[in-house]
Amino acid sequence: MIEGVEYKKHVSKSMQANKFKVIESCVASLQVGETVYQVRQRGDALLIGHTFHKSLWFDSKTLSCHSREGGKLLAKVERLK
Repeated sequence: MIEGVEYKKHVSKSMQANKFKVIESCVASLQVGETVYQVRQRGDALLIGHTFHKSLWFDSKTLSCHSREGGKLLAKVERLK
């Protein structure tokens, strides 16, 4: 980082069009109140997060992410306009 220069993360237009707010989370990569973006869509699932590697798969209807084992709610988001 260059001293005195503010870094602004690049977010593409397609990601800006699909913004979400984290309303519930029990994972370290998504904090409540943060703005996250749709990274990818595959079938009935949305990959939502900050980047490809810091994202989770969410159900496109309920906008919630559950663990594969036990079905524990990991995170829930709401769409921003």
